[in-house]
Amino acid sequence: MLQHLKDPYDIPKAAQCTLQFDKNTISSFLEMGFSLPESLNKAVAKRQSEYLAGRYCAKQALLSLNAPIQALGQLGEKNRAPLWPANFVGSISHSHGLARAVVARAEDFLSIGIDSEKLVSKEQAVKLKDHICYPLELTLGEKLGIEASFSLIFSAKESIFKAINPLVGVFFGYMDASLVEIGSDYFVFKLERELSPAFYSGYSHRGYFKIDYPFVHTSVCLDKD
Repeated sequence: MLQHLKDPYDIPKAAQCTLQFDKNTISSFLEMGFSLPESLNKAVAKRQSEYLAGRYCAKQALLSLNAPIQALGQLGEKNRAPLWPANFVGSISHSHGLARAVVARAEDFLSIGIDSEKLVSKEQAVKLKDHICYPLELTLGEKLGIEASFSLIFSAKESIFKAINPLVGVFFGYMDASLVEIGSDYFVFKLERELSPAFYSGYSHRGYFKIDYPFVHTSVCLDKD
């Protein structure tokens, strides 16, 4: 089953593709000309379908931006992250049969990070919260309930990592960034440690989210300036 879905929310100057899929769609992607990297040839069907669905979404988003034909081949990969064609930036996410890609021209954004997560159970949130969240973050999101607030914080930090890591080449964990504000459709984060001169301790930026049960979607788009 392959079904295009409505994108969670608009991201100006960016193209998106959101897709519902299952592990039985691997052959469909292969027939369309997509292929698996050698590292995934023996992976389970779920992992293979996630990879292919993400690449499919990325290609559709690139096509929406009229990317040159030569840029639409197989996206390379470095440290499990996609290598985007020259003059483009983007991000891919997949979770529980949902795949998304957001792509923009490099003249519009420095970097993009997106994430989609299925809301966790209350039991999972309570078990994992001390490894992912600061107490203040959960307080900021308490109106959403522990399941949604934890899932939002986790997803936001995944988007933060995807947006910043390619620019600094430094690994950082969940506690190296914190959400300091949560609005109706946005969050503001700050870095708790220096990652580079440009991404200093205290660096702050806004991201966006939507809770669309049973998923939460987040994005961080870093402007050129």
